[in-house]
Amino acid sequence: MCSRHAATKACAAHRIPMGKLEETVLELVKIHIENILDMKKSWILSMKYHFKNWI
Repeated sequence: MCSRHAATKACAAHRIPMGKLEETVLELVKIHIENILDMKKSWILSMKYHFKNWI
């Protein structure tokens, strides 16, 4: 149950199934890791380009 409903009853009671929540969080973590790896690849390429121009 959402915290707002539990505290104030200001909205209708609603729930997110734990399995769906876990699937969603896992998918977002995977996407985040992919983005970090892409950033690392970009950084490595930019460093290669930067140092290539120094030599």
